[in-house]
Amino acid sequence: MNIEETRSVENMESTENVESTDSIESADSIAQDIENSEGIESTAKPWLILSVTDLVSFACRTGDLDLMSDAGPSAAEGIKVHQKIQKARQKKYADNYQTEVAISTICIWQNHDILLRGRIDGVQLEPLITIEEIKSCYLPPEQLPESTRSVQKAQLKVYGWLWLEVHKLNQINTRLTWFDISQNKEFAEEFLYTKQELTEFMNQALDRYCRWYYQVEQHRNKVIEDCRRLTF
Repeated sequence: MNIEETRSVENMESTENVESTDSIESADSIAQDIENSEGIESTAKPWLILSVTDLVSFACRTGDLDLMSDAGPSAAEGIKVHQKIQKARQKKYADNYQTEVAISTICIWQNHDILLRGRIDGVQLEPLITIEEIKSCYLPPEQLPESTRSVQKAQLKVYGWLWLEVHKLNQINTRLTWFDISQNKEFAEEFLYTKQELTEFMNQALDRYCRWYYQVEQHRNKVIEDCRRLTF
């Protein structure tokens, strides 16, 4: 599978939460946003509206089954950790650190438009452009299960690819930051990726997700058609 074409749009100031747990949203609910987005040429509704979180959660998780893999800090604790780290970054880098950066692009998979969108926790603009994702935990990151770490790293890769795609760059520095609440301690790991590396990763992830979604859509359409034939 190849990402044949992308048409991108970035919103640095929007505060709308795009990391919904619903991977398939109503196209009508955002049709106006799409039409008003700079850089998106097509006025047709996308075949699929997909969040970065849902893409990686489905297509990029590896490791063993672990009943405790999703156990972790509450949403409220996660928000506090995000705000704490973002505030520290802004104090250090001032205007050179942007938070909650909304970013999206339209990819084409087998002639289907897919709106892929998400929100980057932080973008450091100087001295080196760095995409940052922030995660809260109760353990040192090396003790987190692979099923958790794989999704976290995949999310960082997808955001890195989106940034390169939107800004027409060839490589990007990324940072995955964990904050261990139990120790009140921050851990960070940085990765430098090329556009080619991230495009290959995206091709595989998007193809895996879209093939599944296509089967779901085909089954749903068949059920609807069968129901229409029923007589009472």
